[in-house]
Amino acid sequence: MNNLKLKNKIILILALPLFIILILSTSSIFDKIEKELKISKSSDFIEFTTKVSSFLKDIQSERELSILYLDSYGRDKKSELETKIAKSDESLKNLNEFINKFKLANEDKNLSDKMEKYKSSIESISQMRKDILDLTTNTNDMLNFYDTNINNMISFFDDLLVYSNSKELSKSSQAYVSLINIIEKSYKEKNIVKGILEHNYISNSDYNNFLTLISSQNSY
Repeated sequence: MNNLKLKNKIILILALPLFIILILSTSSIFDKIEKELKISKSSDFIEFTTKVSSFLKDIQSERELSILYLDSYGRDKKSELETKIAKSDESLKNLNEFINKFKLANEDKNLSDKMEKYKSSIESISQMRKDILDLTTNTNDMLNFYDTNINNMISFFDDLLVYSNSKELSKSSQAYVSLINIIEKSYKEKNIVKGILEHNYISNSDYNNFLTLISSQNSY
């Protein structure tokens, strides 16, 4: 009986450290898996924003050429605009192909909602381009369309901070988000200045919008 009790004690003494090691190993494995998943999500989202950034740059340029084309009643920038539209379409195709396999968009409710908003708005871009080239739309409607879609895309960059899984990446992401916003604000600032110089007149609305854009850029 004493031998049996002693044997059980020895087994317990030997088993306890092994059990603790097993628990620690399991915890370490799960931590590693979780870390790998976070890195994978971060990598996927960065690749997504790269695709968005490429299309964003093209569509901002397309907007500028559309303004010049419409303001000249179709006399200027037609060939440049058509070339830019072709380039934008290529970027849009690459972005859409990535979105079709972008699993994160289905896992994150906030991102999914933004994606649906973006898709719903951008799907009419072909019609807007036709209206521009046919001179059947005006500058205000055109700007409203492009500004809405550009703002929808910029909203994706806000989530870049959520998926930045390191201090260094968070800092870089914050800088990138600020840069994206500064560029867009500067486009709008340029359009206001262009309108002021063309009409040799500045309205209260133009003045206030101009100051707001400068303040916003300084903040970023």
